[in-house]
Amino acid sequence: MWDNQFVKTYGSLCFTYPPVREAIVAFELLEQFGSSPVALARVSSALGIFQSRLRGSVETNNDILLAAGFLMCHVAMKAGYKWTGHLKGLLSIALACQDPQPNIDRLAGLDMDIWLIGRSSDSLYVWSTMCSGRSGIDSNTNLPRTLLDLLASAVSGADIFRRLEAWQPDDSIVRTILPSCTLEIWHAYRLAAQLWVSAPQLHPSQLQDSTHTHILDRLWQVVEGYWLHCKRTLSENQRQVIWPIIVASCLTEEDTRRAFAEDVLSELFPSEAAFCPSNLKSLMQELWSRRRQGRYTTLDSLAREWKVELGIW
Repeated sequence: MWDNQFVKTYGSLCFTYPPVREAIVAFELLEQFGSSPVALARVSSALGIFQSRLRGSVETNNDILLAAGFLMCHVAMKAGYKWTGHLKGLLSIALACQDPQPNIDRLAGLDMDIWLIGRSSDSLYVWSTMCSGRSGIDSNTNLPRTLLDLLASAVSGADIFRRLEAWQPDDSIVRTILPSCTLEIWHAYRLAAQLWVSAPQLHPSQLQDSTHTHILDRLWQVVEGYWLHCKRTLSENQRQVIWPIIVASCLTEEDTRRAFAEDVLSELFPSEAAFCPSNLKSLMQELWSRRRQGRYTTLDSLAREWKVELGIW
């Protein structure tokens, strides 16, 4: 969901907006140099200008405010700053738009707790309350909306293990021309969600049932196959593997599979080679290191310890 193309798209919508110009400069510095003091200073400057504009209602164009807000969330997350606290304000702006649903859909994906770690703000349950009950594919996540309905239900505490097990994409979707391996990655999300429901702390000790270990093995088979296919075909959909592979990596104790996940993260985030708290690879390496030492550590507790909020998508 967040990538360089996102920055280009939303940046082009509001490049003349002062905080956005500053945010794009900050993003480029983060891409080149990681969380360097210079880059972080530009991020702080961009956020300060944006918040000042928001409070002062200097900009009355809601589309520009939303585009800027989405961009600010992205840049703040990349810098390791808290960002989910902005979602409530962005939702209010989206609701005031003439055509609110497209922006509400995007916000719903950002608000989905099932793939957020270290979150310090309360969930808004946007998908469950404003987006559920529709068919087709969500253009922001490239996932079927019926599957997203189940993921949102999992966040609310509903027991949906069996419903996930039985889930299949709508016939109307299956009959359309889909990119290769699309069905496989959708089922990877289904399997990962089943594990998340069964082991919400994403710790291997929570997998007490052979059913769960079978699902984990199946998930690894799917994500490994999907990744190799993407590499072979130079697919633009490589990033969709992130959440399923993080779920699988948190629940496995096999070093070979952890190494595979580390290689995937290195290829997906080549500019994040050095240690950085907001770097997903750094977070996973620390998680695995602590677990090898016998320490009970979860990904979410580690993110909170490092004071970062990350969207794993």
